[in-house]
Amino acid sequence: MQLETQASHSDGTDHLLRAPSFEIEDWPMFASTVDQTAEALAGTLGELMATPPVCETKAIVTGKAGELIDVEQQQLVKVLFAANWDARLLLIASRPTVFAFLEAVLGGEVGGEVFDVEREFSQIETAIAELMFRQFGDALQSSFGQVSNPRIEPQATMASVDLDSIGGAGAAIVLVRFSAEMIGRNVELLLAVPQFALTANRDELQNVEADDEACLDPKWSEHFDRQVRRTDTKLTAVLDGGQLMLDDISRFQEGQVIALSCGPDTPVRVSCNDQQMLWCRLGQSDGGFVLKVEQIGENEQELMDELLAGDFGGLYD
Repeated sequence: MQLETQASHSDGTDHLLRAPSFEIEDWPMFASTVDQTAEALAGTLGELMATPPVCETKAIVTGKAGELIDVEQQQLVKVLFAANWDARLLLIASRPTVFAFLEAVLGGEVGGEVFDVEREFSQIETAIAELMFRQFGDALQSSFGQVSNPRIEPQATMASVDLDSIGGAGAAIVLVRFSAEMIGRNVELLLAVPQFALTANRDELQNVEADDEACLDPKWSEHFDRQVRRTDTKLTAVLDGGQLMLDDISRFQEGQVIALSCGPDTPVRVSCNDQQMLWCRLGQSDGGFVLKVEQIGENEQELMDELLAGDFGGLYD
């Protein structure tokens, strides 16, 4: 799953007047709940099809509604009212998505000919798409209801996007892109959420309170732990270098060779978020550099050193 932020930069004045940026990376509970929604959606849609679909979160992007949503594309749109958030959400299904769902529900074969005719959606197609939207809304309520109950209420279904329902083209939104594989086709479902709705529920959707841990449903706790373990992290490998005078550094030139006070057998320190994780040995494989783990952690070794030295004083401070 990708997390991105899209912003508009026009001039210095626009920068000064713009509201503080909304960084989706600061909302881990929201992102995790979105993943749970994808899993719940796959389960509910799977009950309607011979071959269950595969649904997952493709991306979460933030920005202005008019820049993120293509209003010219022909698509079906379901308006949902989150009563407890006092906000409207949009579920958006493109023409390929609607037809893929239609054929999957009616027993279409994997790899069959794609039906795509440029015309308005029929009443039957719209009615079957309503079934998909209903399952989508139920998955949202089921997932977010455990964190910050939105109380989802279905409203109008439209054949085009009405951005005014979520505040207009200039409204700040969070757009979630769900990917779904149905009868061998990869399609997308979109969820548009006004940023103000999330900001108003910051305490529930941004972080998990330690005191609330005992109140969480065991299945939800297991899911959250699984999502945390799947979170992308950045590892940094550092070779010991040397010390130079600032004057020497200021005279660096392109092509200059800088000698390091380390060799091929020097341990490489690997850290994550500035926390020591591993000691590794540098090597090569298939034309690229690789790291062989030599030692895990640093605190564990310090503890063993104290035990072997008979120094127990620090262990009971």
